[in-house]
Amino acid sequence: MLEGPKAIRRALRLVGQRLAAQGAEIGIIIIGGAALNLRGIVDRATVDVDIVALATPDLDPSELGSAVPLPAALLESARQVAGELRLAPDWLNSAPADLLRLGLPPGFVEGLEWEEFGGLRVGIPDRIGLIPLKLYAAAHANWAGPDRHARDLRALHPTREELVAANAWVRTQDASDEMNTLVQRVIKEMERDQRRDP
Repeated sequence: MLEGPKAIRRALRLVGQRLAAQGAEIGIIIIGGAALNLRGIVDRATVDVDIVALATPDLDPSELGSAVPLPAALLESARQVAGELRLAPDWLNSAPADLLRLGLPPGFVEGLEWEEFGGLRVGIPDRIGLIPLKLYAAAHANWAGPDRHARDLRALHPTREELVAANAWVRTQDASDEMNTLVQRVIKEMERDQRRDP
């Protein structure tokens, strides 16, 4: 378990040190709870760091690459760090990599902020880039009671206009009626929260 932004940065720094010792430089773009922690939007534990894409050495955001498969040097460095810090073997993973193939949200790339950890460079999306992803994740969670994705979405304080724009992106990922119903449920809940806390 990575207990907040300090623990996440420590784990990434250890990976970066191992990469640097090999003369390797790798750029990754992360999303999810780790990204929200590093942006200072939340301060909570997370079990993993989700990589959505790889970046070129010069960090040209227009040239993102698939994170499947992850580079062997990165996987091995992450495996070593998992042993050292007692993390899950897949604490650094590319589970959301399909999002790149289907298309990232508008403004996502432009809002990336980069942090350097030795041989590891990490791109972190801004609030505008994270809102659509968290809306999608919250809807996928089926809004079955308290859920970390819903809490994360609340922490982003999306406006009605931002939720409408986010929903347009979600429809590019899953245009089914069922998903639309779930998204509308999430949006209504967000709006109720905003009315309670003006």
